[in-house]
Amino acid sequence: MALAVLSMTASAQQGPSQSLRWLQGVVVTQDGEPVIGAVVRDRASKAQAVTDVDGKFRIGAATERLTINVSSIGLKEAKWSGRYDDKCRIVMSDDAQALQGVVVTGYQQLDRRHLTSSVTSKDMEELEIGGVADLSKMLEGKIPDLISFSGSGEINATTRIRIRGTSTLIGNREPLWVVDGIILTDPVDLSSDVLNDPDYINRIGNAIAGINPKDIQRIDVLKDAAATALYGTRAANGVIVVTTKSGREGKPVVSYSGQYTLRKRPYYTDSKINLMDSKERILFSQYLVDQHFKYPSGMPKVGYEDALTKLYTGDYTQAQFEQEVERMQQMNTDWFDVLCHNSFSHDHSVSISGGSEHVRYYTTNRRYTAMTKIDMDLSKRFKLQVNVNGYLNDRQYAQTQVNPIDYAYNTSRAIPAYNDDGSYYKYLKAAEQNNFLGYSILNELDNSYMKQQTEAVTATLNLRYQPTENLFFNGVFSANMQNANIEGWWGEDSYYASNLRRSDVGEAPPSDSYLPYGGELSMQKTKNVGWTARLQANYNKWFYWLGGYNHNINIAFGLEASSANYTGDQYTQRGYYRDRGRTIASNISESFSSYWNWVRSNVPSITDTKSNMLSAYATLSYSYKSLFTLNANGRFDGSNKFGSRSNEKLLPIWSVSGNANLMEILGLNTYTEGKSKPWLNTLTLKASYGEQGNMLDNQTSELIIRKGNMNAYYNEMTSTAAYFANPDLRWEKTHSSNIGLEVSVL
Repeated sequence: MALAVLSMTASAQQGPSQSLRWLQGVVVTQDGEPVIGAVVRDRASKAQAVTDVDGKFRIGAATERLTINVSSIGLKEAKWSGRYDDKCRIVMSDDAQALQGVVVTGYQQLDRRHLTSSVTSKDMEELEIGGVADLSKMLEGKIPDLISFSGSGEINATTRIRIRGTSTLIGNREPLWVVDGIILTDPVDLSSDVLNDPDYINRIGNAIAGINPKDIQRIDVLKDAAATALYGTRAANGVIVVTTKSGREGKPVVSYSGQYTLRKRPYYTDSKINLMDSKERILFSQYLVDQHFKYPSGMPKVGYEDALTKLYTGDYTQAQFEQEVERMQQMNTDWFDVLCHNSFSHDHSVSISGGSEHVRYYTTNRRYTAMTKIDMDLSKRFKLQVNVNGYLNDRQYAQTQVNPIDYAYNTSRAIPAYNDDGSYYKYLKAAEQNNFLGYSILNELDNSYMKQQTEAVTATLNLRYQPTENLFFNGVFSANMQNANIEGWWGEDSYYASNLRRSDVGEAPPSDSYLPYGGELSMQKTKNVGWTARLQANYNKWFYWLGGYNHNINIAFGLEASSANYTGDQYTQRGYYRDRGRTIASNISESFSSYWNWVRSNVPSITDTKSNMLSAYATLSYSYKSLFTLNANGRFDGSNKFGSRSNEKLLPIWSVSGNANLMEILGLNTYTEGKSKPWLNTLTLKASYGEQGNMLDNQTSELIIRKGNMNAYYNEMTSTAAYFANPDLRWEKTHSSNIGLEVSVL
């Protein structure tokens, strides 16, 4: 929040009997828009007023000429001189740096000077990294207390984020993503066990995957209970609030941004890659043999160890063995060159921003993402914002079992990639049933893939009504729909299919084969439909008490309802021929008993889950001048996940916090006019304590019976116990304490 100083010379004398005069004026921006909620204060009497919806104010003055201060978020210093009866029109200009004085929590916009919780705010310009399109990766190393990591070296793998460590034992540990006040959900409903698995590679993307970083204006990361309590149970792991760009008044402005990125593949000569060459690998193998190391029985039959085995079994003579070892020492296969290549990527973003005095819009497209944001002034008291965001994402990548980067790092360079005739070199790799089958990662990449298509659209309406200068109401409704289709394929020539077939490529399948013919196809379809409705009242006023307008009360309370419905199906089909019109093998002989046993147990999975939540929340903040602020937040959450006992399982979530401006209290900010300011600019003490909760999946207070289908063995319908009853089921609670000292110098 910047301070605008209106300089006037106090020349008239004032006495006890002098009548009160009134200064009337208006505060506007450079575009002529009224500045609403600006604080106007008389420096002599400490009298104070707040501008109304038209930017107008009226303040009492005991002198003919006076000096007043005007404070407003996001505006820099302005100058104005005149008498109390002059026409007072104050024009304040934008200040990008002053925007750092604002904190966006998703429910409120707060003055940072009155902030009692732990929040880190960053403009998008500070976070953008060339060649990186994933917002979660941009936060790495930029936000204190935030750790970003990935369980995979794959480019498309989703980054995992932890804010202030782990806050739950078995629940979801991912932070909550909020865009323009609306909570986002993941495209596929994954269990907490899967999300918390450090080895899990999430290529599907997280809730923020469909947001174009070029559309983002700022990021606010809420960390402690005082900051996240208003979001309830879903915010126990922290909240990341994203604010997107808005339109501006004036003629349409078209902006284009192009980004071209060349990524270099790994090279064995890179300083951070210290891997053995072929000769070093052979020497290491010889050392193990000299030490009488016992190799595991399932070790692949390849390299020096395979040649030594053939020497012991008589398949190689001593001369042949030595010749093979010498050949392998000179091999030096460049697996990074075989499996990787330098990549060239390009991103393009086109945005249109403009509008009239009462309508402002912002629209952008990039690849498969699009966003439209329209702000409309329906009247002096009513404002409407419409936000539509959509994206379409197509990906194709390797199966989880086939990881080219991992293979390049861990495979001996003494192993060739190709035979002398140019065909793929295959070595024997252990399979099930203690047999060995031919394996080549290049062959696996040719005969397998994972394809994914994700599409989503979110529409949000935000209606604001401000009947008075101190009170306004917000009504928000948002609806979203997401579809995710994932297709996995293994060809009949792959090692994976050979393992199920129990025979190598070209060999007849045995009777215990699980895949006598063709390959395998897996399909997963998920649809998520959800909505959020919120009604909130906000009241913010400075009160005159004990000699001045030194007391500020900021109150917000609201009701919120939300629902999310995940539906989907998943199945796996064997005997699939992708290159023969996507057909399935038929009339498979009953002699393949293992295959038919698999068919009988291979039942498609159908998902249909709904999560409803009803919440009430409130926040109360009191500030005395700029010396200290006290804050209390509270929220009640009720969920259908507790079944018939949901009403008695309302979870109270609360926090108390405060801050003390030690600069003001200790008088460290005083200095003489015209001289340099003190080197210490900020010294603020903050403390908070709160209690939050977490909602665990797959928990119920009652026994849940899942109705099954017809069982041919029993010749009747069957049912199973899906979840056993937990009569003592409670919310998982987290107690959070926070204390901090904020210091800025120079």
